[in-house]
Amino acid sequence: FGAGRFVDACEAYERASRLQHDNHLHWSNLAAAQLKCGRLRPALDSARECVRLEPRFAKGHLRVGQALRALGDRGAATAAFEDGLRRAEGSVRRALSQALAECHNDGKPAAEPAAATAPRLQPEPTLGNSHLFDLV
Repeated sequence: FGAGRFVDACEAYERASRLQHDNHLHWSNLAAAQLKCGRLRPALDSARECVRLEPRFAKGHLRVGQALRALGDRGAATAAFEDGLRRAEGSVRRALSQALAECHNDGKPAAEPAAATAPRLQPEPTLGNSHLFDLV
């Protein structure tokens, strides 16, 4: 998979899934490889099997959402990403958050945070220390 040989990865993860059907990681990896190959329906089936085997595995929900979004079902993809966010931590949480934002933005990359795009305010000139005594 890491070498970009996604068809070979699909074959390897299909074999692994047959040999260890109850291993959710094989199904998650198979779904990722199938997505890279454009095998969207099989990717969705593999991702759903991953989630069925281990519902607490947030990356499985990410895979379901990715497949649904690729199939054009933004509503169901959004629900899958939200389910995953309830369970996620670290980099998977960031990936789910980004995918969810892209779903809400009609597939466009998520915008930069408001703080990064907001105009910078110029500081007001100070009056020095003399204004501290004006209130006494």
